Amino acid sequence: MNKLVYEDANQEQCIRRFLHGFLNKTGGLHSLESILLEVGQFFEADRAYIFEFDEARASVSNTYEWCAEGITPEIDNLQELPMSAATMWLDGFKKDGHIFINDLEKEYDHESVLYSILKPQGIHSLMVVPMMVHGEVVGFIGVDNPCTNMDKSLFLSVVAASCYSEIAHNKRILSEKLELEK
Repeated sequence: MNKLVYEDANQEQCIRRFLHGFLNKTGGLHSLESILLEVGQFFEADRAYIFEFDEARASVSNTYEWCAEGITPEIDNLQELPMSAATMWLDGFKKDGHIFINDLEKEYDHESVLYSILKPQGIHSLMVVPMMVHGEVVGFIGVDNPCTNMDKSLFLSVVAASCYSEIAHNKRILSEKLELEK
């Protein structure tokens, strides 16, 4: 089997395994953590994460994160950031449908805002795709410092759609619980 066919089969197998696990999930938060674990391992990344936009607060927050062994979590440092912090992501999504940074040092000016945000986190490369609802970006999912499968954005896009579905489901359950407690 040639390498390209093997890689496509590997991506398809990973998508099938992911969807099977997602559709047969046993519960909420654990499912999202399992999804990010799968994503992180597929890309051999340092981190896999989800950011959500909060229009009411005009902010963006890192709501879920998985880190490889020995990698420092960043989730606590990335809460309620102003929406202006996400402008570069939104522009990238509109232009290309995703964001790939292969080499932060070579591709971005060291004085740029993006560089100043990513470099302190130990990020030298990343892949990010939007979570979309009715054509609107509501957040994004990404991986930091992926070592493999950088050309497999289809997998990350499938995951993004499934994650948003799970997040919306969890929010509905929480809302119903709060209503019952009133």
